[in-house]
Amino acid sequence: MWYERSWQWAKEHLTVTVPGVVLIFFATYVLMLAVNAGEVGASWVQTFGSLVGLGIAIWLPWQDSKRRHKEELARERGYARRLFYAAYEICGQIAGLFDELELIRNYDREVSSAIFERILSRLNSSFDDDPHPDRVALVHELRQNLPGLLGYLKHGARDENSGGKKIFQLRGYYRQVCNNCWSHLAQLEADLPPAERTMRPVDF
Repeated sequence: MWYERSWQWAKEHLTVTVPGVVLIFFATYVLMLAVNAGEVGASWVQTFGSLVGLGIAIWLPWQDSKRRHKEELARERGYARRLFYAAYEICGQIAGLFDELELIRNYDREVSSAIFERILSRLNSSFDDDPHPDRVALVHELRQNLPGLLGYLKHGARDENSGGKKIFQLRGYYRQVCNNCWSHLAQLEADLPPAERTMRPVDF
């Protein structure tokens, strides 16, 4: 019932704030005056109580809507953070395949393939219930070239003929997607205090 919700809300909000305590004392004082005033006072208290009840009936749904919006925004930020970190990990792993001369270094096929397979699996399972159109597009951009990259790695891509040039191109592609993921995350966190925002990696 509405009065049970009102009482629960009052216990959680009014009794822990100075204005709330003052309001409780004021309501108690008004009630005592009404009791002493007799029948007229009782009628006045009934009217006053109806107005308070109406105010609470309006206030509670508004507070509930505000809470749900806050929770939804936190969920959106969580998705955006996970997506950026996945993109950042892809960029880092691809960059690690190249040496200081921009040539593909010797790498362990099984280890490198397992890393990208794990990332692809995470992308396939972690965002299926996320309906946000921007992130749906970003996830697709991250997913679509990973199977090809895995194929090059498993076959030992080294030079232009064996897929090395394609991996080099994918490095630039994924860096751009990572930038897009960061921009999306930064937009969602723009209203947060600086201390609560995701820190941009120093090497990104």
